[in-house]
Amino acid sequence: MARKETETKRDFRPEPLFSLHHSFSINKRINLYLLDRNIVSVIKGVNAGHLPDREDKVAIIEELRSLDRAPNFFSPMTSITEGNMRGAMTKAQFRAVIDDEAAALKNFFHRANTDSDFLVESSEVLCSLPNGLHEHLFDDYVAFLETVSPEIHQPIAARRRKEIRDKIIHEAVERKIVPTHPVAICCLSVLYGSDVSRGVLKPKCLSGRLASHLNRLRERA
Repeated sequence: MARKETETKRDFRPEPLFSLHHSFSINKRINLYLLDRNIVSVIKGVNAGHLPDREDKVAIIEELRSLDRAPNFFSPMTSITEGNMRGAMTKAQFRAVIDDEAAALKNFFHRANTDSDFLVESSEVLCSLPNGLHEHLFDDYVAFLETVSPEIHQPIAARRRKEIRDKIIHEAVERKIVPTHPVAICCLSVLYGSDVSRGVLKPKCLSGRLASHLNRLRERA
């Protein structure tokens, strides 16, 4: 769904999450870019007057400057949900992150649109999100991953993918995990060859190692 840009010598080029027609005109498009913590960190450095000290950061800033125009729309929501600390954030910490990230984008972009004002105005509602994200089925997710990971530890031949896919979905449903939940989607993506999902899931971390890692995450929640 990401819109393809013309080729560039620079390695970095953020792609819009999606483009959609403006509600008031079918001829106008909005290109939405969700910036993660690494990108927002570079933006904060520039806002503070620090020149980028690496070529990749220079490329990021140059590309963002070139995209600072309508109809592009930038949001730090991905960076906000990542947070700036390990473990769950308190409401006060979450609000501070919202204010900080929103201000960074508002100060950096002059022509493109951002949701900075909306995020600040809605911070009271947004601050309830961390508690809502605490997974009450955490133990089921651990058990699901322990069962499924050995199946997708190695790349699966095309002829066996349907069999493994059905097993993944069956294991999810058995544990009352909807197949569209990110933990299930990630496993299915690995099955069908997604290197990005494999990097997130790391199915090589099997059995005790996987449970140990996930249990540490649960203790921080």
